[in-house]
Parts: sequence; C-alpha cells; structure tokens
Amino acid sequence: MAFRTDAQLTEELAVLDALLGDEYVPFSPTSDYFAYEVYERYRSEANQFLLGYAGILVKTGRYFDIDETPKLREWIDAFEVAGTCHDVLLACTCGMTAYHLKQAIQGGTGSAIASAATILSIVKETYRPFEEEMELLDYSGDYDAYLTQKMEEYKQW
Repeated sequence: MAFRTDAQLTEELAVLDALLGDEYVPFSPTSDYFAYEVYERYRSEANQFLLGYAGILVKTGRYFDIDETPKLREWIDAFEVAGTCHDVLLACTCGMTAYHLKQAIQGGTGSAIASAATILSIVKETYRPFEEEMELLDYSGDYDAYLTQKMEEYKQW
C-alpha cells in the first residue's frame, strides 16, 4: 500500500476545492446532548416500528412503501438532524435510523434482507454516551427551538 505525501494530499485537496468551489460550506455540527436527547426520546417507538418493518422485509424479501404519517416525519426529521452531531457512534446510529425510516416511506434499493439485517444491528445495540466526550455546542436545553433551528439550517444547507 502506497502512502500519499503531504504535498500529494495538499494537491488533491486543492483539486477538490476547485471542484466544489466557494459554495460548499460544511453543515455546522449538532450538539451531542441534543442528539442524545433525540435518541432517548424516539428510540423505543422508532425501533419497534423498524423491527416490524424488518420482519416484513424478511418474510417478503422485497421493499414496500407505507404511508408517511406525521409521527414518522417527526422521527425522520429529528434523527436526520441528530445524525450531524460530533459523536461518531451516535451520529451513525441516528443517521442510519433516519435512513431506514425514510426507506419505509420511499421504498428501498438493494437487498431487502440486507436492510433488515442492518435494522436489526441498529436496534440491538443501545448507545451509551461518555459524558466527558460529549460536546454541548450551542444547545441550551430547549428541544423544540433547537430542533426547529437545526432543521432550518439543514434545509438551507
């Protein structure tokens, strides 16, 4: 395996910057505390829903669409925003939960059995934060205001 030199990496980054232009601005990270609050607030119900969905995927071997409900949309929006936090494991858990919830309303691609297996792997693990590693950022504890602010930033991003 060949390793790139600093000069090569700098050159590759310059090429990417030229491709992306000045328009690319990374999304500002969501507070880990907020993401954990989303996880704790919706995990149980969303996981029950996803387990039922995974069971049907396994039995039928194919994707199917279900009607979007306000509750599903609330879960998707909250988990998508939470999926942009600093904590990598929490971000992946929330992001994958949002992804599979969206598959349920939009239909999936690829193997339905593989999706069911991924859902099971997400549901079976319980995230436990290391408080000293979590970042507060700009979260004041006002859940609704923060979610609204971050959803608007996410849409504009």
